[in-house]
Amino acid sequence: MLRLAKTAIVMAGCFCLSTLASAQNESSPSDSLQRPAAADTLLPAPIAPLTQAPDSSSQAIQALVIQAMNSLDASKIPSLSDSKQRLLGTIARLENYIVPASSNGQAWGRFLGLESLKEEVEREFPSVDVLADLQANMRQNYPGLEYPPFVELRDAISQMVRALRYGYAPEKSIQVLNGKLKQLLDAMNQPATAGAGTERSYEIGLIANYLHEMNQAPAAVAGMHQRFGTPNVQIYARESLLNRVLMRPVSQPSPVNECLLGTRIIGQACLNGSVTVDVQPMFGGVSMNLNLAGNMTTNSRGYNRGVVIGSTASSPVYASKQIVVSPQGISSMPASVATNLQTSINSIDHRFRVVRRIAQKKAAEQKPQADSIAQGRLQRRIQTQYNDQVEQQLSKARVQLATFQGTPRPELTRLELSKPSLSVYSTASSVQGDLKQATSFQIAAEKPCGIAKPALSDIVIEAHQSALINALDVLVGDRTIRNTELDNFARQASLAVTEELKKEAEGEPWSITMTSFRPVEVEFDDQLARIKLRITKMSRGDQSLEDDVLVTATYLPSFNQGVLTLDRQGEVEVNFAKTSRGLRAVTLRAFLKGKFDAFFKERFVTERIDLRKSFPNAPSLAIDSIKLDDGWVQVGVR
Repeated sequence: MLRLAKTAIVMAGCFCLSTLASAQNESSPSDSLQRPAAADTLLPAPIAPLTQAPDSSSQAIQALVIQAMNSLDASKIPSLSDSKQRLLGTIARLENYIVPASSNGQAWGRFLGLESLKEEVEREFPSVDVLADLQANMRQNYPGLEYPPFVELRDAISQMVRALRYGYAPEKSIQVLNGKLKQLLDAMNQPATAGAGTERSYEIGLIANYLHEMNQAPAAVAGMHQRFGTPNVQIYARESLLNRVLMRPVSQPSPVNECLLGTRIIGQACLNGSVTVDVQPMFGGVSMNLNLAGNMTTNSRGYNRGVVIGSTASSPVYASKQIVVSPQGISSMPASVATNLQTSINSIDHRFRVVRRIAQKKAAEQKPQADSIAQGRLQRRIQTQYNDQVEQQLSKARVQLATFQGTPRPELTRLELSKPSLSVYSTASSVQGDLKQATSFQIAAEKPCGIAKPALSDIVIEAHQSALINALDVLVGDRTIRNTELDNFARQASLAVTEELKKEAEGEPWSITMTSFRPVEVEFDDQLARIKLRITKMSRGDQSLEDDVLVTATYLPSFNQGVLTLDRQGEVEVNFAKTSRGLRAVTLRAFLKGKFDAFFKERFVTERIDLRKSFPNAPSLAIDSIKLDDGWVQVGVR
């Protein structure tokens, strides 16, 4: 849909899926909340509201932060004992489900690493890294992983990981969290500078994530989610494009065979015209009229007791059927039809002249009544045919919409991605759709895209950076990525396994472990797309280095003849948090730098958009404009 977004996803695709991994030593967390430093065990006292923030948005965030600080409760942090019992119970239920003694059950047990999982849970100090790795292994695009027993086990492992990170010393964890809330409270007192939106959203999102993981202040988390609840993908299509795609000519001949006032009418009729789309304003759905405008002509002969009457008729035809598309389904109103039938009697034939005169007089007398009856029949016939034809097409669309609205696609459940929320509406000249990609505790955009829509574009697609960030947070967070799995990642994502990828997968073993929060961040600002990867640990062969790493690549998008190109600006930046010295550290850093120089290529070129693959009658579309600013990317297509 959005080429730039697709490119960013593909670039991160090698980090989106994982297979079963061997046990690792516990990684050094990138945030003090994962290992709270020694602190006073007394819980923080409630604080009074502050109103020092310079703007209403910051004041609203402050109010939510204060609400969270005043409701911190160490007893609500997932406990180790409860989490352990829940996990053991879900393991037992899963084993009951897969029947470990069967060949299929043994295969599932090996894939899931159930024996390693049970051994780790029974340790006095289970490893967060091992459990996180096993949990990530269950977030893959393999059939079966969407079934409840597997999902329950995955959730139980996740709760155990949170209990290990925060539940060893819950009071200390609360103290550290309180300190971070205080830092955010103070940060909101500072005026927001240009370009500071991304940094602020990171800080707020991090706090919302910690509150969620520690089971704290759900009302404040919901408030942050609502405050940053603007849909992060917006699509705008002009009525003119809908007509270019959906408008079709009508040329429909039909036989005439009916009885009118005792006269049998035999002949041929033909309707010529076109169907167009007229969009109507509606909130919460899309309202449109399918309008038929044409002309009906008829050439017929009437037979009554030996008299043959030759006649012609014509009528303008206007038919309109209202269609409403909403999240609840597709509904329609009966078609309304307007005609203005004009008939002419061209000949009256009979072998006797007197009969012809009588017939002519009788025909003239009955013509007004006959025309009225004929017009009514014409309108009913057109209404029936138009209703049937449109409803036949709508029935297919209803099936597709019901599939979309029903149970989430299994791929989403397997990967632990939530189903995006979708809303649609229409104006007098356009159809618009809003989509929000965010879980209940993630934040989306704070406000709609502020970039002016290009005047000549038929389609405008606007995507906020949070849409990609939120999806990749779930897919990549807490994962250990190994080169031996790269070809497997590509297959699961339905990507081609290139020779380059095969060579990398078969080469010298290496791995990187991503952070748990925002492991991949995308920034759209000042016409540049900046991609950041956050890594906590890396290995090469039997060597490993625990060091926080920030990898940054910046791209400038451009387009020519409808083809989008991303050109890297400068070198890939690889910044290490520590200043460790020694041959091992220097070697691993150089190795990692080389890998990411190759991964973030100097140029990416996308394919030209062609809707005709899905819509044979659709016009050729090309990228008309692309703008990136203040967290949004806007692509115009015409």
